[in-house]
Amino acid sequence: MLDTPDPSSEYPDVPPGPPSPSVIHNRIRPVLPRGVERYIIEGRRSALFQIRAGDTITVTDREGGQPCELLAADTKGVIDPGMLGRKGNSKATGIKTALAGNTESAKQARRALARRKIDLADARAIRLFSQTSRPGNTTTLTAERAGIVLVCAPGADMMPDTQSTTTEIEVLIRRAKVAGKTAAPPLPEPLAKPLNEIRIASSTAEAYTVRA
Repeated sequence: MLDTPDPSSEYPDVPPGPPSPSVIHNRIRPVLPRGVERYIIEGRRSALFQIRAGDTITVTDREGGQPCELLAADTKGVIDPGMLGRKGNSKATGIKTALAGNTESAKQARRALARRKIDLADARAIRLFSQTSRPGNTTTLTAERAGIVLVCAPGADMMPDTQSTTTEIEVLIRRAKVAGKTAAPPLPEPLAKPLNEIRIASSTAEAYTVRA
């Protein structure tokens, strides 16, 4: 006869035999609805997104007091804030300063603009929020044409005697046309200059050689 385990024992009763596989008790559901993309842009950083006509872009100043600049350009590389239904109220000084840095986001943004032959010399941008914005302030813009949008959370180095730290900007993109199982969503910007571009058909594989 087996002894009854002592409930006051320091060690729990372990069933004999090999361990059994775990099971899913609660299936994880997507946090965002289908067709919605969420991005976080850190202070003094930027990100570039491909947009199509009808896409909506919601920009949120999460902590307050963080300006934001948006640069819109069509598929021909022509800068036009009117694509987002706004007039350019900034000379894109924040974007120019951020892109002049040596961060990875600045390098990627410069490469992306160069590939599209977009010149920032006389660029006009849409400036949202300010140093007095309240936390959670939100603005939603709708794309009238296809192109790209560069979103930047500009800011300068904080001096020891100031409280001018930069904070995050949240970007939600709601696609007007949700990609199906066979439709491809917009590709993200490459992390470096592409050396070769290979299109792999769905449900197929292709081998290629890389340097050691």
